[in-house]
Amino acid sequence: MKRVMALLIAAAMICALASCGSNAGQTQHQPEAETETEDDTLKSLRKTIADSGCQMGVAFLGTMDEGDTDVLQWLKDSGSVERFPFLAGIAAEAVVTQPGNEMYCIVPAGKGAAVTVRTYDPLSSVTPVGQVLYESTEGTPVCLRGNASDIMPNLEVTVSGENGEAVYQPFISLKDGTVSTETTEGSVYDFTPGEASDAVYFTNLYDEDLDYSDAVGNSWHYTYRVPQLAADTQGAAEINRAISEKYSPIVESVLRNVSEGVSLSCLCIAWESYEYGEILSLVISCGWDADVTDYSVYLYDTGSGQRLTTSDLLSVIHVSEAAFLDAVRAAAADQFDKQYADVSSDNSFKEAVAERRAWTLSDDNINMDVPSYADAAGTLYVILPIGSIAGADAYEQVLTLDAFDQQANA
Repeated sequence: MKRVMALLIAAAMICALASCGSNAGQTQHQPEAETETEDDTLKSLRKTIADSGCQMGVAFLGTMDEGDTDVLQWLKDSGSVERFPFLAGIAAEAVVTQPGNEMYCIVPAGKGAAVTVRTYDPLSSVTPVGQVLYESTEGTPVCLRGNASDIMPNLEVTVSGENGEAVYQPFISLKDGTVSTETTEGSVYDFTPGEASDAVYFTNLYDEDLDYSDAVGNSWHYTYRVPQLAADTQGAAEINRAISEKYSPIVESVLRNVSEGVSLSCLCIAWESYEYGEILSLVISCGWDADVTDYSVYLYDTGSGQRLTTSDLLSVIHVSEAAFLDAVRAAAADQFDKQYADVSSDNSFKEAVAERRAWTLSDDNINMDVPSYADAAGTLYVILPIGSIAGADAYEQVLTLDAFDQQANA
């Protein structure tokens, strides 16, 4: 009897072990299914890119804060990983950074495509393409952070595979605020989520693209895009007249210089727009040689058809003028101190730095005439001259204002 019982117990143990082994196999399968789901997401995107006839895809992911250096964490916090699950597994070496805060994702059409990322300087007197920052032959998605300038990219991506080759410099078009898909070679598919169009609000006063070489051999691709509001209102007419008075002479001068073979000092005119409720902000930038950019801001109420002031904008977003000026002064001080951190302690420059800092923060420079605008989230930006100790006395820069305490400003 004992022997029979022992055999039954042994049989039961064998069945239990077999059952455990089966369950263990099923448990191990579940993570594999999740991995396949992520791979399928990437596979589906690659197919969409390839079916569109493109060699790579690009998505603008957003803009990182100036002091934020953890790109991988930002991808999670910004919702990019949720939208594109394959970014959860991106390796640190597949994150390429240059000066600037714009974030892009590049996805090759082919899994085995060769990917090369290089520095890019369109103003270089030798060649715009610089050192290699990243290389892969596995078609791995790449994240890029860069574009310190609003009008000039500083990264170039080359993708080569079964679908051909594409050479691309990602940047946000100031013409309409979308990702530019202009390429040096090949084509790029834009998979940025939630792209919007400004066509309903704007027409073109000028839309010029020039490949031009002057009499002394300088060659460049020049773009001059000057918008007009499409609305038939008094406010729109006022803004359109102001735009034409400022930018028409510049473009007409360029066109005359081209006909005469003269060197061009204005390299680019571009624009972007933002909507916050019924407030439409139009920002026009003009890029000059020596890497100088100046800006104009025009605020328009799409509901009333009136041109608005900075005071009108502050009233809508419930920020007092005092709080606004304090925020501008704080942002200006921070920018100036960062810019001259390496020279402020040098006695030979100490007096010049102190004088330019004082002017930057003065009431002459910071007042209610400071051009300002708001994005869709209500974040405020200003265009402010920051004092300089070399070259011009000051150069205009775009400053982001810290979030306001709404209770304090109510």
